[in-house]
Amino acid sequence: MIITKDEIYGKSMLPATEDRTVATRTSSLICWMAALWFFVSPWAYFGGSEDAGGINGWAVGAVMVAASMVRMIRPMGTRAFSLVNTLLSVWVLFSPWVFGYSENTGRLTNSLCVGTIILGFSILSWMTTKDVYSRIGTSDASEQEAVENPDGL
Repeated sequence: MIITKDEIYGKSMLPATEDRTVATRTSSLICWMAALWFFVSPWAYFGGSEDAGGINGWAVGAVMVAASMVRMIRPMGTRAFSLVNTLLSVWVLFSPWVFGYSENTGRLTNSLCVGTIILGFSILSWMTTKDVYSRIGTSDASEQEAVENPDGL
């Protein structure tokens, strides 16, 4: 049995595809860190974990953490998880007024900062994998040939 290089090192990617994969994973990592903080933040604010806003932080934070982890592990073919994070980040931005803690400056600032960070980076994560499999008429077409046939034969 012969083991090929692809079986050992994985399939080689085109440079442009690899760049998009790294960009997606990086932006998803930033979303994951912000979502993890949003999940933990009800404990950071005394009494915040006992009200509906705290439960919102746990529920929405957990879903955003999971969606970000999916994007980090398998960035290609999971664009919908970036849209989930985008929608939930808009919810995070409006949640201080929905749950009535807009008077608490610390929690308000936390929600606005986390919501803005996740909104921006989840849109970036979504955009970096847009049309990733489209190679027609791009410079990637010649790069694909070079990857498949490195000796030019």
